[in-house]
Amino acid sequence: MAFLQSAFLFGLAIVAIPLALHLFMRRRLKSLPFPALMLLTGSSRKSMRTLTPRQWLVMLLRMAALASIVAAASQPVIRGLSLPLPGAASSTTVHVILDNSPGMNAKHNGVSLFELAKAAAEKIVAVSSREDDVSLELACETPSGPLPRDPAALSDSIRKSSTSYCSPDLGLIINRAVRSMRDVRSVEKKIVVLSDLRRNVFIAPPLDPAKSDPDIIFVNLSQGLKVNDLSIAEIETPLYPSPGEEMEICYRLKGDAQAGAALNVEMFIDADKRGEQSVLMDEDGDAAGCFSVTLGESGHAAGRIAARGDGLPDDISKRFIISAREKMKLALVASKESMRDPESGAFYLFRGLRAATGAGGGARSIELSTLSPDGVDARALSDFDAVIVFDPSGLNPKGLAALADFVSSGGGAILTSSKSISANQAVARALFSNSISISERAGASGSENAFLTVGDVDSAHPIFSALSGNVFAAFRETRFNPHCAVDAVNPETSSPAAFSDGSPLIVERAAQGGGGAVFFATDLSPASTNFPLKTAFVPILLLAAKHLTDSSQASEYEFIYGRRARIRADAAGASELTVLNLESGGKFTFTEIERGGGIYSPESGAPLPPGSYKALHPDDDLALAVFVINPDDFYKASRPLPLDDLLKTYKSWKAKSLHASSFSGSNFPGDIFSDKGAALWFPLLFLSAGFLLIETFVVNKR
Repeated sequence: MAFLQSAFLFGLAIVAIPLALHLFMRRRLKSLPFPALMLLTGSSRKSMRTLTPRQWLVMLLRMAALASIVAAASQPVIRGLSLPLPGAASSTTVHVILDNSPGMNAKHNGVSLFELAKAAAEKIVAVSSREDDVSLELACETPSGPLPRDPAALSDSIRKSSTSYCSPDLGLIINRAVRSMRDVRSVEKKIVVLSDLRRNVFIAPPLDPAKSDPDIIFVNLSQGLKVNDLSIAEIETPLYPSPGEEMEICYRLKGDAQAGAALNVEMFIDADKRGEQSVLMDEDGDAAGCFSVTLGESGHAAGRIAARGDGLPDDISKRFIISAREKMKLALVASKESMRDPESGAFYLFRGLRAATGAGGGARSIELSTLSPDGVDARALSDFDAVIVFDPSGLNPKGLAALADFVSSGGGAILTSSKSISANQAVARALFSNSISISERAGASGSENAFLTVGDVDSAHPIFSALSGNVFAAFRETRFNPHCAVDAVNPETSSPAAFSDGSPLIVERAAQGGGGAVFFATDLSPASTNFPLKTAFVPILLLAAKHLTDSSQASEYEFIYGRRARIRADAAGASELTVLNLESGGKFTFTEIERGGGIYSPESGAPLPPGSYKALHPDDDLALAVFVINPDDFYKASRPLPLDDLLKTYKSWKAKSLHASSFSGSNFPGDIFSDKGAALWFPLLFLSAGFLLIETFVVNKR
């Protein structure tokens, strides 16, 4: 037996009140002398000192009535006992956590796991009795208030619920539910988690257990079902494709599907299906393929690769931006002698860029020319979209000023460090407006200990986001022996990559006119770095040039969920833009961050869900900008705890699991309500009333 309100048991002390009243407050009679009865005085006094059996019975009935009332107030319960009496049924408080993350869209035999979870939740509500209290929480919705607890209204809310993008921390959600149920007075308290337990993570550790904590039941919907975990590991696109050029877009899948499993892969461009093919998973859980596509116009297009198959969620997709434009005219500023010297970085720059001429799908997308340092002036630079300057020490003040004007008018400049600190400082003044400071690096030498590696890299930055996994890994393995140290001292300057000691490796500053400058804090000689020998060398330079020369380069095109989107759009001064989700059709409002600045972000400030988006012109609905949002890397890489480990983690809450197959059994959800007990407080109240009735009868009986 358990008492839900055990503090009231102290009230049993009042049972002594009838005893005290009977012993110390018996009715006193007025004495009148009567001569004929004088001989009986002694015997009468003797009998008055003791209680009669009738008085004892009255006292005991009163004490029993008080004890029954106090016991009823303490709410006693006998677990596992069922009494066929009115009011003897006990209550169970059940809090259902319904996982509505995208992984629950995985289908088995045509039925999604989310539909199974909804059916289970409705069954829990339907089986609950009038004494039970059932509540519901959706994993991908921030609690804004209690959902209805009326069974009919709650069932209606369950039927109307749908999946939503998020990467829920079930540990945090469970902790929140435990806290809210600790003060609940109920015979049984249960938290029921309806989830596939695959993509969810348990970041928040369990709370310290308390005596009043509820039990936890994990209903594993993917257990026993052939639900596979798959992701699109990478997508490779041409570096610099031209309009009208056929190009290849390649992808690689990775997951735990069985070898030989057939998957259907589709490609979409701006939400239009442009290709479909079937691939087979190999023994390593990989599959790869390529699509051919032609973009007829210059500009950006939002692409998406999606995988379909039995047991796969609907969110197995990866989005990307592909840009087509006319030839980029690129100039390499270096002396002829340095381009012939194998000990010079210009030697590798010239040969790498010349080999990349035509990079993309096969057409000559890049037109490479060379300029001597003393030939740099406004007229010469006007023929190019971007310039790469090897060793700025060869530039005279006039050439450096012309280069600064070139950047201000929309051109792109990529510069490598010079061994001359004064030349580097001149670059900082002319192209970065002293927003960076450059000094000689202490202890720089050719010794092995002086070499640094690549540290933090912003993989979402346009210079790196298009790199394939192997190329990016090659960049990570690069070694440097820089002669200068750069310190970004102005918020207008960013550092998308750093050395292993934390100092900037690459610094960037966007110009007001749409161009910009990128400075590599290293020279490219073989004695200083092996960067020119890496496969990432030319792609990074070309992506940097592409990024700087794009008319909208101040705006990114590929975002990770959770990061607020910021886009640049020439909207003729409009304060608001309508942004269309090309996949779902949903519309969002973007507002201008600063009046006249042309930079827009979501009005609500909340992150947009993953998808392909198009910003529309306020007058004619023409596309002003195209961008995509992909799931966060943590969500894609998250793996659940094995079920046995999960039960051990929550063993203090009597955690147990139910198999998904139990949905079709007659016992479900009886497993959740099976521990009900007999509540005795109502019968005890009837008993106390009976005691009082008997006491009244005894007192009034003559």
